[in-house]
Amino acid sequence: MLYSRTLARAFDLANMMIEANLSAEKPYIYEAGGGSRSALPQALLDRARTVVVDISQEQLEKCDYADETVLGSVEEWHDDGNVDLVSCINVLEHVADVESSLRCFSKSLKPGGILFVASPRKNSLQGIVTRFSPHWFHVWYYRNIKGDPRAGTPGNAPFSVCFAHGIEKGPMTDILRHEGLKILCFFEYEGTHARTLWRRKRPLYYAYRAVTAVADFVTFGIFKFGLSDFWMVARKM
Repeated sequence: MLYSRTLARAFDLANMMIEANLSAEKPYIYEAGGGSRSALPQALLDRARTVVVDISQEQLEKCDYADETVLGSVEEWHDDGNVDLVSCINVLEHVADVESSLRCFSKSLKPGGILFVASPRKNSLQGIVTRFSPHWFHVWYYRNIKGDPRAGTPGNAPFSVCFAHGIEKGPMTDILRHEGLKILCFFEYEGTHARTLWRRKRPLYYAYRAVTAVADFVTFGIFKFGLSDFWMVARKM
């Protein structure tokens, strides 16, 4: 397992892994819950055919990079064996049935196809606070800490969070292996929220750092409470 406290380095490595393992010159990409924008490199999107599936019509109306948009659920939609790359970035934490979503991703991939999943970690400090706090608090955080006045309005984050079974590394690995995928890399990193606290609310950032340091010390660093997010790359065998 790899880990990093640098968000840019985390996604640079992810993009390198995708490019190194994506064999198609003009790939067919399925963005699961892609919505209004993509986190994939623009150079990759420029040479690809891309379909975006999202449950939010408002998000799809903002999408200007996809060749096709589909109003639907990632728990149900799939394109049998035709997809070169399934990309699911910061979506599975909002899904009630993670296992069904992963099965649909597997069904969509052709042999040798690549699955890229990125998500907050369920058992990081950020994940624990998110799981056990009400949605109105998430909206308050986005509006008052992140400075987004549109937060919580239709089609705008934060969206309701489930953190359902299957989003953790162990269960996700088991599900994907059962579906015939091989895990190529699992990477943990510090996401955007700590950086937001550093820029906008420095005292809260230091408090966050102190709490994660104490929690890591008490648990001998097993849980890495400050590494709030992960990404994973897998290949369909």
